[in-house]
Parts: sequence; C-alpha cells; structure tokens
Amino acid sequence: GVPDFNDLVGVVDFIHRRITYDNEPVLVHCLAGLGRTGVILACYLVKYQNLSADEATQKVREERPGSIQSYPQEEIIFRFETILELILLQAFHLQF
Repeated sequence: GVPDFNDLVGVVDFIHRRITYDNEPVLVHCLAGLGRTGVILACYLVKYQNLSADEATQKVREERPGSIQSYPQEEIIFRFETILELILLQAFHLQF
C-alpha cells in the first residue's frame, strides 16, 4: 500500500518533532516493516536531511533491503520531493 499524502506529511513532521524537540527515539513500522515504513523514512530523509528522492530511496534500501516495494511507493516519494520543492519555490517568490 501507499500512505495517504496528507497523513505522510503529518507523520514525517511528527517524527521530526519527537527526535528534534523531545529528544525521543522513534520506531516506524507497518505490517511487514518494508513498504510503507520505507516510504515514511525516505520522505523524512527528503524533507529533513535534504536528500533527493532517489538518494533517500537508495539509503533506505541500503539500510533495510526490500524496503519500498512497489512503483507507487517510489512514486509518492518523488511526488513528496516535488511538492516540497514547489512549496519552497512559492515561498521564495512571495518574499520578493
């Protein structure tokens, strides 16, 4: 399966808050611990570690072979990256 996009954004931000502000470890796991888990972790790396979608996907797969199991899961990571870039671009243009 593929996480709902709005849920994905919320979960990624929740993980960041727990790690950054609460200094708490975070466990991410779906039914098998591969597909949706990998998507969430890759999106976290895209947003908060400034990795490209491709780099994040590769890193997650290196750490946990078999992660991000399907094309739709890969696609949502790339869409996540694209939407973040558009939001940043729009914010940049609003400043000028």
